[in-house]
Amino acid sequence: MFWAAGGMISTAGDLNRFFGALLGGRILPPGQQHDMFTTVPTRDWISNAAYGLGVSSVRLPCGETVWGMGGALFGSWSYSYGAHGGEEMVTANVNGDWCDGGWKDPIGIFTDLLQAKFCGRSGT
Repeated sequence: MFWAAGGMISTAGDLNRFFGALLGGRILPPGQQHDMFTTVPTRDWISNAAYGLGVSSVRLPCGETVWGMGGALFGSWSYSYGAHGGEEMVTANVNGDWCDGGWKDPIGIFTDLLQAKFCGRSGT
């Protein structure tokens, strides 16, 4: 039902290096890089997000836009987002049961991390 979800074994450090290289233009030719960053707004997903070819952008409340991708499934989530050029990245992998009512949703937690890194303050 979930196809390749969880089918790759990696670390947060690996994701951080991969997305840094991808966003920094060190993996794709310029034309494909341009196409990847051509996005359309999303609905019913992350607030202030747009989706491109394998990456998404999220505009944070402070006005900064970060790029990357992530996902969550059955008690585990991983997200990796950073500056357009890939110089600054935030990657997190969390295992836990956030559905018991005692935890904030995983996207909200990661948005707080992004705001702390790219806006210089934590979210509310």
